[in-house]
Amino acid sequence: MADRKQATKRAAQNLNITNPCTPLKAVQTKIPKPNTPERRMEEKEGEKEVDMRQIQQMFSTMMTKLEKLDGIEADMKEIKHSLEYAHAEIADLKQQNETNKVNQEQTRERIGKLEQDNATL
Repeated sequence: MADRKQATKRAAQNLNITNPCTPLKAVQTKIPKPNTPERRMEEKEGEKEVDMRQIQQMFSTMMTKLEKLDGIEADMKEIKHSLEYAHAEIADLKQQNETNKVNQEQTRERIGKLEQDNATL
């Protein structure tokens, strides 16, 4: 049994460290794995681009809706001004009608007096 020599502990460690069957340089695969950091970054950038497109599209639709609202608001202001003008004209016409009625009554009274004076003469 003493014929066999046993290797030292350090020699066994060196054999474990440098295995002749494994290459020293890591081989890059042609197809990246889905959970590698580079692939994750590419996916995030793709999502960001999609998100940016969606945000840009949302802003463009919001701007068109705001422009429509501005147009509606301008139309409403014009309608309000025209209604105020119409109400002012109606008030003026009512006042003018009242003064015409008063003048008409006064002229009827004068005509009645003149007819009485004319009949007495």
